Amino acid sequence: MTEIARATLTQYGLTQLYTGYDSQREDLALTPKTAFLLKQLINSNTRALGNVILNSKKSDAVNSNSSDTVATSKAVKTAYDLANAALPLNNEGSKSVVIGNYNFVFQTDGNLVIANKATNEVLYAANRWVSKLGDTITGILRTSGIVSSQFGFGSYAQQYTSGAPFMVEETNANQKDTYYPIAKGRFRKQGQYGTAVSFGYTTKQGNGDGFGTGITINLIEDNGAVKNWLFQHSGDFVSAGDVKSSSGKSLNTAVQFSDFQYQKIGNFEIRRYPDGTMIQIFAVNVKENQLTTNQMKKFNWAVAFVEKPMVWVTANATDNANGAQVDIGALAGIVISDCTPAICAYRTGEIWGDKNHNPTMQFLAIGRWK
Repeated sequence: MTEIARATLTQYGLTQLYTGYDSQREDLALTPKTAFLLKQLINSNTRALGNVILNSKKSDAVNSNSSDTVATSKAVKTAYDLANAALPLNNEGSKSVVIGNYNFVFQTDGNLVIANKATNEVLYAANRWVSKLGDTITGILRTSGIVSSQFGFGSYAQQYTSGAPFMVEETNANQKDTYYPIAKGRFRKQGQYGTAVSFGYTTKQGNGDGFGTGITINLIEDNGAVKNWLFQHSGDFVSAGDVKSSSGKSLNTAVQFSDFQYQKIGNFEIRRYPDGTMIQIFAVNVKENQLTTNQMKKFNWAVAFVEKPMVWVTANATDNANGAQVDIGALAGIVISDCTPAICAYRTGEIWGDKNHNPTMQFLAIGRWK
């Protein structure tokens, strides 16, 4: 069988099929698939050529009303410079433009502020928003309310190092006798019974270094009047005024153990009570055979009463016969008319040494010390 020759450009023959379109060989035959790929490529290039802006359609003009040409970057830059130069300056040296009901302010630091034209209320400020992921505020934050999830909870022993939903940290609080407010509220206006109340911490008072005085609640009026309630490191509470219970009972008028006072001055015993009552007891030994009938005697109370007290006197002696105590109170009496708040006057009968000896007299007075 005669072998079939391979096809060339000048004769028929066998040829190899080829689906590509990037070869320059002349002994290969294209398939319909190759024709399809070429058609897609031609269509794509045709569409791309349709989107090309001809140089004749580009314009550098900034005052043209044509809808058939396209502005170049040069035209945009020229328009921007003209608009920027036309913007009015605000009080901070920034530039602003009004669009509708809004005032757009381009600040000198590059930030944009958008405010309501009528009320000047700031609706947006690029350098004033706080990120919800965490941020630092350098000015005062004014808000209608703050709601926070609990944060920093745990044992009391952990509270120095843990956080809190609202936290103030001042590591350089080294000034002496200085008040650092943590939270403050202000009510009414200056000159209209204005009042500010705050909760904070007061540093150490006096010389040396150490822990501060403690937690302070400060109340100040617009007239300068100040009241402080202090919770000290020692656990003591110091009030600016009286402390009262819900039923109205006063700590200032409550009886303290220290309000009960006892003194001994010579042969006098003095007891003072919180309600102003004072009791004095005076004991004296009288020498035998030296008391004569109806002889008036006087002595000064160790502490004078504020008014004439009530006085009682008792007397006793030792019986010479059997050593028993004998009541001889009938031989002593108080002379009320001659008594004063500071002086006690009394009379005695006669005591005989052959019957009684070591006679003793005791005086009891009840009055007031205040």
